[in-house]
Amino acid sequence: MQSSTSEQITAASSHAYYQGELSLHETADVLGISVAAAKSRIIRGRRKLRRVMESYRSAMRR
Repeated sequence: MQSSTSEQITAASSHAYYQGELSLHETADVLGISVAAAKSRIIRGRRKLRRVMESYRSAMRR
């Protein structure tokens, strides 16, 4: 399990990637991981966000 500091760095790096502030290669460098691993983390994060948003929307409809 990642520490909260590590999770915050990953989240901030992913945010910077999506905002166009960092390339995928730069994101991987910041995280100290391979480009493939950075891409996987971004994809997993996007899926997790989608699930959370779907739960939120579902709860708001009740």
